[in-house]
Amino acid sequence: MRPSASSLLCVLISTLTVPVVFSGTISKKKADEFDKLYFPKIKKYSIRIECVSYERDFIARETPKMTFRIKNLSSKPLLIHEWFMVEEFNLKIYYTPWKKGMKKPEKEDWHLVSPVIPAKPKRMPLQLDAGNSVYVDKFLPFVAKMKLTEPKEFVIYVELNLMSIKKRSPYIKIKVSPPPLLAP
Repeated sequence: MRPSASSLLCVLISTLTVPVVFSGTISKKKADEFDKLYFPKIKKYSIRIECVSYERDFIARETPKMTFRIKNLSSKPLLIHEWFMVEEFNLKIYYTPWKKGMKKPEKEDWHLVSPVIPAKPKRMPLQLDAGNSVYVDKFLPFVAKMKLTEPKEFVIYVELNLMSIKKRSPYIKIKVSPPPLLAP
């Protein structure tokens, strides 16, 4: 009995894909070495991170979202090899209560909210040509945990969560109010 063309095609495909799948596995040590080589520190760059969201008043126990723009100010393209495919992973948030009369928040008063990133996050290279930007939506989970009885002001900033490039935004003042009382 002669094999059909479709069964021959299946055998051919499986014999070609098995070596490719197994050749992609590498040890943890080699993966760490690869990260250091593949995500080297970027030496010359000029970027700006700014909040482009208009909304700055939020309700406690809700999870608001703000949008940030990362803009390449250089005349040359900027290539970031380690950009996370889940955009929110690329930024971490710092926040602190703001008190009237404060000139600058104290270092020890800042709270960090880092994204929870899985063990093997998917990454991709991001190229920002001269003058181009990327927009990143960032949720503010600390607002959802607040139990307020009166409105309170906070100062926040975001910082890149990358190894190869460091930059943070200017301070942004936000206001968080208690949730409205529901009528019976």
